Amino acid sequence: MEGPELALVVDDPAGGNPLEWHTLDVRALPHRPDLLARLGSIVQVRLIADAARAELEYASAPHIPEEIDGPQGEYASIPIVEPRERRTDAGVGR
Repeated sequence: MEGPELALVVDDPAGGNPLEWHTLDVRALPHRPDLLARLGSIVQVRLIADAARAELEYASAPHIPEEIDGPQGEYASIPIVEPRERRTDAGVGR
């Protein structure tokens, strides 16, 4: 695969084990309103822009099937960022 920009983690069933991440080709996001509906509007706009850029930059790259994958695969997945309220360092007044 041509770069980690193509992979997006959509599910983390093992709670942080990258070997069990469910990933999706970012170029498929415009065709997945079910996933976009779970995101805030700013994140939606940025991911759609990333998908369009990846489609232009990696047009000849094969699409990554939605599957369980991890560092041992052909591409790297991006890490999951926890919502602020779930982080251990989030406190009152921050």
